[in-house]
Parts: sequence; structure tokens; C-alpha cells
Amino acid sequence: MISRLGDYALCQAPCSVGSLLEILSLLLPQPLPHHPSQFRMTPRKVVGQLGSKVELQCEVLLSSAAPGCSWLYQKNEPAARPVFLMYLSQTRAKVAQGLDPNQISGKKVHDTLYSLTLQRFRKEDEGYYFCSILSNSMLYFGPFVPVFLPGEKSGLDFACEIYIWAPLGGTCAVLLLSVVITVICNHSKFKGSTEWGETVCPTFFSCAACSKQPLPGDRMEISGTGAAL
Repeated sequence: MISRLGDYALCQAPCSVGSLLEILSLLLPQPLPHHPSQFRMTPRKVVGQLGSKVELQCEVLLSSAAPGCSWLYQKNEPAARPVFLMYLSQTRAKVAQGLDPNQISGKKVHDTLYSLTLQRFRKEDEGYYFCSILSNSMLYFGPFVPVFLPGEKSGLDFACEIYIWAPLGGTCAVLLLSVVITVICNHSKFKGSTEWGETVCPTFFSCAACSKQPLPGDRMEISGTGAAL
């Protein structure tokens, strides 16, 4: 049995592979690393209907994989944790504690093919499903299979898009501003050198306040006063 105390998961009985994965899903705060080349998922994407049956299959391509496969699930939410669903051995399916075996089930189709079935698809079942295997004491995780209702967003969530596009947009804005300032500075320098002499630009970002130093004998009019120096 698995229980959680703070940020620690305790195994109160000899732990099976499924129990270890359940512990791992409790501890990990971020999505797991995936190894898509070691798996073949069927289908790759599901558009489900409320109340309909959804069936996923995971074919293990890794020849050194140990017998058995686990299914996990992750919601389409920021900072969502992977959730352990079940472990499929050669003889039986062990569903995670708290899940209804009449709603979610799985089986071993043949030596390297495992299936997961949602008997009646619900709104709360939307998310990403993937499988996991053990090989040479290492865990391998298959690619995500998005399962959503029609019209629901199945790509990156909005928060993730903000994290990606906001820095890119800010970087582009800074680069554009730098180009504009450079053009203005060069233009002012060229104009000052032909009309007033040397144009002083103390720093790169203070070109808007560049002061022109008149040459001896030049006339300067002060706007609004009509006075000349």
C-alpha cells in the first residue's frame, strides 16, 4: 500500500514495479523524460466523445524490456504531476488505489503489446496518457497520447505558450529598439558633423539627448525668443 506523508511516499509492503511507479508519480513535480523511439503508441491522438469507450495501445520496441507495463496519466494543467493508473503483468492488471476497475481497465494483448481502456469517457478524463517499462534497472517512458473532447485544446497550454512567447517577444522588442537607436545616433552624428561640427553622444542609449557643440563663430537661435548667440 502506498501512502503519502508530506513530500515523501511510503511503501508499507514489498514494492512491485507498479508500486515503485506509483511512488515516483507522487514524488515528481514535473513531467517525466520520454523515450518515443522505444514505443509505438496507437492511436497517436484521440478525439473522444462523452460516454464512449476509449482504447489505447502501447507496443514496446525495446528488446531488453522486462515483462510488464505501467500506464500513467497527466492532466493538461500547469505544473501537473504524472498519475499512476495501473500496472500490467503477464497474468493480471493492478489498478491504482482509488480508481474504479469498472471505469478503467487494461490487459496484456501479447508479449510486447499492452492496452488501456476507459469504458465511459468523461470530461475529467481529458489529458495525456503514456506507458512505462523497466529495462536493465532503468525506467523508460513512452510518448504522450493526447485524449480530448472535440474542440478542446490538445497542444501546449496557454501558460506554457506565455512562458515561451513572452521572452521571445521581449527580446525582439529590445533588438528593434537597439536598431532604431543606432540609426538615430548615426544620423545625428552625420548631420552634426556637416552642420555644427562634432556631435557628442556620451553613451549608446543617450543618443536622444545628444548635445551639439557649436564651432567658434557659428550662430545659434533660441526657439521662441528670437535671440541669437
